[in-house]
This record gives sequence, C-alpha cells and structure tokens, in this order.
Amino acid sequence: MAKQVHFFLLLFFLLFSSFHLKANSSEYNETTKTLKLKLGVPVKECFKEFVEVLDKIIGTNNYSCTGFCMEVFAAAVRSLPFNVEYEFIPFMNTTGQSKGSYDDLLRQIDAKIVDGVVGDTTIIFNRTSFVDFTLPYTESGVTMLVPMKQGKNMFVGVKPFSWDLWLAIVVISIFIGCVLLVLERHNTTASSKSFLGMIFWLPMASVVSSQGEKVINNCSKFVLVVWMFLAFVLMQCYTASLSAMLTVDQLLPIYTSVDELQKGGYYVGYSTDSFVGSTLLINKLGFSPSKLKAYSTIEEYHEALSKGSKNGGVAAIFDEIPYIRMFLAKHKSDFMMAGPTYRTGGFGFAFHLNSTLVPYFSRAILNISEGNKMMDALETKYFGHTLAPSNYQATSSTSTSSPLTTYNFGGLFIFVGFATLAALLVSESYIWQVPIGKAKLFSQRIYYSFSSTNIAQVANEPTTSNQEQPEICWAVCDTPLSNTNRMN
Repeated sequence: MAKQVHFFLLLFFLLFSSFHLKANSSEYNETTKTLKLKLGVPVKECFKEFVEVLDKIIGTNNYSCTGFCMEVFAAAVRSLPFNVEYEFIPFMNTTGQSKGSYDDLLRQIDAKIVDGVVGDTTIIFNRTSFVDFTLPYTESGVTMLVPMKQGKNMFVGVKPFSWDLWLAIVVISIFIGCVLLVLERHNTTASSKSFLGMIFWLPMASVVSSQGEKVINNCSKFVLVVWMFLAFVLMQCYTASLSAMLTVDQLLPIYTSVDELQKGGYYVGYSTDSFVGSTLLINKLGFSPSKLKAYSTIEEYHEALSKGSKNGGVAAIFDEIPYIRMFLAKHKSDFMMAGPTYRTGGFGFAFHLNSTLVPYFSRAILNISEGNKMMDALETKYFGHTLAPSNYQATSSTSTSSPLTTYNFGGLFIFVGFATLAALLVSESYIWQVPIGKAKLFSQRIYYSFSSTNIAQVANEPTTSNQEQPEICWAVCDTPLSNTNRMN
C-alpha cells in the first residue's frame, strides 16, 4: 500500500512539473537550449526614433521593428548566456493604430498574451504591481515645454557690472583725477573752484577725446597710459558681458511653474497614451481633467503651443525629457524646457511578475551600458545627441550671465593703484623727503638728549675716597688741563 501511494505521488509530481514547464515555456532553465519569446511593441505616431513598427515578415506573425529601443534590446539579447528567439507583436488594431495606452499594453503580459514588452516603456511605481521591469537603459524625467519670450529690462545697460564694481570704477577715477591734478598743478591756470571739475575731467578726457587733455609732466603721461589701459579692459569686458546678456538672458520662458499654470486656469497638454496625463498631472499635480489636452504628433505639439491657451491651444506641454529634446531639435528657436523636473525610473523592458528573465536582461543591460560607447553610438545615431542628464539640464534651464564684480578685476586695480602711487612719489619728491627729514631731525634730538643725560649723571655722581677723585676729575675736566700739566 505504501509503495502504491509513493508511486501515485511521484506520478502527480511529474505531471504537475510538466504542466508548469509547459505553462511557462518562455522562461529560461538549464534544460532549455533556445528560448522563444513573444514580445509586445507599442505603436507610435510620433517620436519613431525610439520605436517604429515596419512591415510584417511574410509567412510569419512577426513584424520588423526598428528604433533606439529595439537596438538596445537586440544588443542585450546578444549578451545573454543562452539563445533567444523572439517575435514582435505590435499593440495595434485592424486599422494599424495603437490599441490603447502603455498600461493596457503592459497588462497584456499579465493576461499571458505576450511574454514581455519592448519599447520606450517608462518605469513607474504604479506599473510594478503587475509587471517586473529590468534595470533602466536610459534616465528620464518629466518637465514642461513652454514658448519663449523676449525679456525686457530698462536697466540692462548697468547689469554687466555689479554695483560694487561700478563704485570701484568711480573711486579709482576720482583717485586718478586727484593724482593728475597734483602732478599738473604747476602747468594749469585753473582756479581753485574748478579743481573739483578737473578731478573728473582729466581722466575722462583721455578716454573720450582723440587728443585728450594736454599734460606736460612725464609722470602724468605714465599715469594716463595706465588709466587708459584699465579703461580699455573695462570697456571690452562690458561690451562682451552686455552682448551675452542681450542674446541669452533675454530669452525667457513665458511660464516657469506649475502654480502659475493652475492659478491662471491655463490648458496644458500631454502625449496620448502616456502615463503623464493621469498619473502625474491629475493624481500628483492636481490638474483638473477638463484642463488637459492630449496630442499625438510633433506637429500637434507645435500648433497647440503656438496658438496658446486662450486661442484653442495650450500654455505648456508636459512630457518626458527625451521626447521634448526631440521636439526642440526641430523647433528650438521658439520653445524651451522650464520648471522642475519630475524624476522617473527611465526606460526599461517589462516581463511578468517574478520572471527569471529580469535578472538576465538587467545584467545584459549593465554589460552594454558600461563604458557608454555602445549606448552613446546608438543615441547619436537616432537622436544626434546623447541622453545624458547633463544635457537635460543644459537645455531645460535658462542660461544666465552673472555680472562682473570687483573681485574679477582686483589684480588690475591693485596694479593701477601701485603704478599711480609710484608715479606720484617719483614726481613729487617732497612728499617723501619732508617725512624723511623730519624723521632724521627727530632721531638727532633723541640722540643729543640721551648723551647729555649720561654726562650729567656722571658729573653728579658722589665720590667715595680721595683716591677716586682724580679719576672723576680727569673724566669730567676739559683737555686743556692736561696740556697745562705738560708745560709745567
């Protein structure tokens, strides 16, 4: 009896195992020589650089597909430790149009219609409840696409220099004028009342006049050369900074934040069949569904943004950054990215929950991503640029030209100051001769005062014996006494 029970249990186990393997024939195991997969592919009307469904292969149910995502998948398959045969099944209806959203396509995996999904499928939290994703092969995010406007600022002429630099220029101009006035005081007939005006006129005349203010002193000429060198450098830097501000900083986004769009009651757009509409705009950002409009092509994006929210279009379009960069490659002169970036998991391949294929494909993606040579080549091939996050930031944020500060010209100001002081000291020797003469006189007085004090102390010192008296007298008395003794 026990042997019969054991036999039936073994038979049941074998039948269950064969049924399980048959139901999951697409999963890789050690006995599988070639793995066969049915893969769902999204059908897109725009941004076909990522995924494009071509013609059906004659005699099969397989379709020919191309695009960046498809080449990444093919490269990953070549890196697997086992053979894989796959066929692409486009997610489309009888008319060749998309059958539904990306979420609908991913649910084909849970319904066991396909074994996986290959394409520009974004990894987000809501989708992980019914599919498993591989590691992402691109980084992504969602941001706003808005029209640009030409900024207007009546004070743009003073923006190239910061306020402290303008103040430093005024101070050094007054300093140069004072030095020139001192150096040329013997060669001018101006009255004392006009000295203040000459302080500003002398340095300015050398810049605005072709002949400048006539100076005679050689040191004055040297100071003017130094001043004109400083003025030339400042004018060149001012021109370059102002040109950059007029051509770059004045291109500003019309709308910069989500709050501005919501408070103004503007319409916003998003890509048809994308998760952006329901998951991000409605559930997370709180937009009203009545204020949302879906678009399918780049031309529809351009037309909607050009019309504006009040004329039947939209004020902004929310989409993933790789798609927006593709749009800007064709219409970069009138539109730009703006506002915050809402991070997503990037693009990945999807399989059913707990699939044993996910770690294999994840390792394959890591293998082809390391070094970035293959990925960079594919990105450049289809997009003309890489999809690095640094490129997103450079495009999405407005380039700004910060004003020049005193610190930028600190070394030049120090050089001009020392050169001007040196010319003043060389030309006007009394400036340093008088203090030196007074210092010498003061030192002589101290010396004589110290010597007289020592002599008085020696003369007034009391004697202690008769034998010491001649020595003291000899030290104090004048030399003629010794001459008299010699004559006697």
